[in-house]
Amino acid sequence: MTTAALTALSVAEAGELIRRRSLSPVELTAAYLERIRRLDGVYGAYMTLLESEARSSAAAAERE
Repeated sequence: MTTAALTALSVAEAGELIRRRSLSPVELTAAYLERIRRLDGVYGAYMTLLESEARSSAAAAERE
């Protein structure tokens, strides 16, 4: 899936795909981080982006 398609999923849709192992939490997190990097210069919505922590948490979720 493209970044746009991944970030357009509802929480319920993403959760179901992750439960079925059709989508990786790491992949979803990477898509959101890419979107944030791309758009934050326009919107300035984030004061601090904890990218490393987000990636670590996604990797831990994937191991569960």
